[in-house]
Amino acid sequence: PRGESSPVDSPPNIFFIVTDDQFKGTMAAMPRTRFWFEDQGTRFKKAIVSSPLCCPSRASILSGRYVHNHGVLRNELGSELDQGSTIERYLEDAGYQTAIAGKFLQGIDGTVNPPYWDEWATSPWGYYNANFNVDGEFGPVEPYSVDFLRQRGKQFLRRTEKDDDRPWFLYLAPVAPHLPYRPADRHVGARVPKLRVTPPFTEEDRSDKPDFVRSQNYTLEEGERQRAKMIRTLMSVDEMVDSIMKQLGKLDERRTTLAFFLSDNGHSLGQHGLFAKRLPYRSAVEVPLLMRWPGQVPEGETSDRLVSTIDLLPTVLHAAGIDPLERYPLDGRSLLSSWDRPHLLIEQFGNDIKGLPDWASLRSHSYQYTEYRRDGEV
Repeated sequence: PRGESSPVDSPPNIFFIVTDDQFKGTMAAMPRTRFWFEDQGTRFKKAIVSSPLCCPSRASILSGRYVHNHGVLRNELGSELDQGSTIERYLEDAGYQTAIAGKFLQGIDGTVNPPYWDEWATSPWGYYNANFNVDGEFGPVEPYSVDFLRQRGKQFLRRTEKDDDRPWFLYLAPVAPHLPYRPADRHVGARVPKLRVTPPFTEEDRSDKPDFVRSQNYTLEEGERQRAKMIRTLMSVDEMVDSIMKQLGKLDERRTTLAFFLSDNGHSLGQHGLFAKRLPYRSAVEVPLLMRWPGQVPEGETSDRLVSTIDLLPTVLHAAGIDPLERYPLDGRSLLSSWDRPHLLIEQFGNDIKGLPDWASLRSHSYQYTEYRRDGEV
């Protein structure tokens, strides 16, 4: 897509919250996030990831490109992403103040300082006593990791007030609700919303499924237990979102901030007998995606558009009035436009590590077509 004129006179601040393995159906446990992003923004009910795996998906979020175009085909290949093609590179070049806290890209050594960020606190993993690279110093931090991200985010926002004419970009990426599912101590044993049992959970005849699905036997009861653990980790994320949004209000920055809440991929918790991501089923490829920008994004709206994580970078460029670089063609489209795609691509590489086939899938509004590949054979 060509560069699009910003709908506002001054470029907005940009705020991302990217969770880890958060599947649809978990937002009921996040009332504060729903207040800020659903009641005051737009929810995309057909949000699909480019790949249901952490690192390839995050590379698509940052680059606006499909996996086969950005080259991060598997986890631990984050260093393959050309950092010159990322959101942070575009925004830093445009004069933004930039900060990241949380998970970046697997395969980049934690002691390596991430480029194009003015401030950073990146961590490969962990809930308590997690190791972070904090502005070049690597070591464990004492607070619960999600709480530490909240602290870093609020500190960054306060510092931006010293140069208030410059817009900022804040990217917070908590490890929640990924394994090992450790909630903050204050949320241990907290009540969780009841699971809505859908037909994939109770499917008895899987003869129409591939052999690697028919052999799985993860039960609904096991899925319910894991879901409860995952949701309890998201309670601290909900508190973080609320705290950051209140901070924006104190700084009079909410109306001038384009914000996104999303996950890098979903997760199956017993649907079709699966405990997995990496596969083309809806539980793995569909994620929460919410967007808010007062005055520019409809409030309290649910959109039926077919959208992808590759659309986030084009949306940011549109909002900021930045032209995309010709040497980095984008696959996504701005969510601020009215364009609705007829179909999109989902793809998965490197599944041999789990004994699964690679695959590519086309998703439309009404169907999904998937081809599996083993040893180069379709």
